[in-house]
Amino acid sequence: MEKSVLFVGKDPGFLAKAMIKSLKERDYDVKISLPDPSFLSTYEGNFPPVFLVYIEGDIQGFESTLRYLQDVIVKGGGGQTLLIVGSKGELDFVNEIISPSCIGKIYTRPVDPKNIIDDLDGMLVSGRRLGQKILIVDDDPILLRTIKDWLSDKYSVFMASGGADAMDFLKKNAVDLVLLDYEMPGTSGLETFEMMKRIPSLARIPVIFLTSKDDKDTVTKVLGAHPEKYILKTMPQAMIVRTIDSFFMGK
Repeated sequence: MEKSVLFVGKDPGFLAKAMIKSLKERDYDVKISLPDPSFLSTYEGNFPPVFLVYIEGDIQGFESTLRYLQDVIVKGGGGQTLLIVGSKGELDFVNEIISPSCIGKIYTRPVDPKNIIDDLDGMLVSGRRLGQKILIVDDDPILLRTIKDWLSDKYSVFMASGGADAMDFLKKNAVDLVLLDYEMPGTSGLETFEMMKRIPSLARIPVIFLTSKDDKDTVTKVLGAHPEKYILKTMPQAMIVRTIDSFFMGK
């Protein structure tokens, strides 16, 4: 995997320049673009594997850029990873603009460039990015981000906030596993699972249900749908990660 990054930002300040310098010192090929689709389009057909968007200044000026990059990622089937650096307020705005499933990782400014480079090394040098792809589906945004953080060191993780979003994502992107909340408002996990089974291209994707209840009636219903496994949301982090690891090791 090529060590190449497309750095997207306005006239870089001190911290942004330090990040670019650190990337180059670690032998990364850093391409630089202003946050404007007309500039980004010059790389079409030759996009690096990572988009690093450094938000600073007028957040509104990044809206069209973020939507453009989301479109590139979706059309490319997840071939690129989007990393975003910004303040808390800016990152909240980002989450309103584009789907969390298209964001590989976010970093709250100020950020140590070493943390980003370590993550890049993990994705592009150690090959974690080439590993299994997991879609997490849950209506709880905190749980979504928490489980994503737990699994991102080993897997390429995407997120969807409901059944409809999950179906839209799966029709455009290939994944190796879906972690699916059994009980959700709107389209439930069970309904989403049944819709997947009716679509030939999605029917063979393994599904592990997430549930917050462990009473006999709930467990019977969950297992009655015949998923690969089920995971209790109350399980410790280590046990949840170990369950996912064991699933892939047994394939």
